[in-house]
Amino acid sequence: SQTYTKSDGTLGTVTSGNPAFQYSGGTAQGVLLEGARTNLLTYSEQFDIAAWTKLGDTTVSSANVSVGADGATTADRVTYTTGGASNPIRKTGLTLVNGTTYRISFWAKSISGVTSLSVDLGNQYPTAVAITSTLTRYSVTITANATAASNGWVDVEASGGAAVVDFWGAQLEAGAFASSYIPT
Repeated sequence: SQTYTKSDGTLGTVTSGNPAFQYSGGTAQGVLLEGARTNLLTYSEQFDIAAWTKLGDTTVSSANVSVGADGATTADRVTYTTGGASNPIRKTGLTLVNGTTYRISFWAKSISGVTSLSVDLGNQYPTAVAITSTLTRYSVTITANATAASNGWVDVEASGGAAVVDFWGAQLEAGAFASSYIPT
C-alpha cells in the first residue's frame, strides 16, 4: 500500500492496483492524478536520529510523542531552547541544482513558545511560516541559488525565541507545489 495526501489535507492509503481519490469535504470527487516525484529527505519521520542534525541548543526531546498525519503516534517533539538561526533542526547532504525550484513541506503543531518557524534551503533567505496548535501541513517554495548547488541542506528553526513543536513527515521535492506525501 502507498500513502498519499488527500486534497482535504488528511492522509489516505492506496493498495496496489487501486487509484487514489481527490477529496472535498470528506467526499471522494474523482481519481487523484499527479506526476512522479521523489522525496529528497531521507528519514522523513525520524527527527530523533543522527541523520537530522540538531544545532545549538535544539533537541528532539521525545520521539513518537504525538499523533502524526498517519493517525499513529509517530510525531517527534523538537525543543528550541532559544530559537534563532544558530539553533535549527537540519537535514544535510542534499544535492540541489542551481536555479531549480523546490518545495519543502512538513506537518507541524505548536506545543508552546513562539508560533513561527523559519524554513531555509541552503544559504537562501529563510521563509517564515506561522504555525498553530493543530497538526497541519506547511510548505514553502524556494529556488536554489549558486551557494546551495551542492551539499545543500534544509533548516527549520523557531523564529525569535524558545518553542516546543511536534513534527511529522518532512518532504523536499523538485517542483513548485507539494505533491502527496512520500515517506522515506
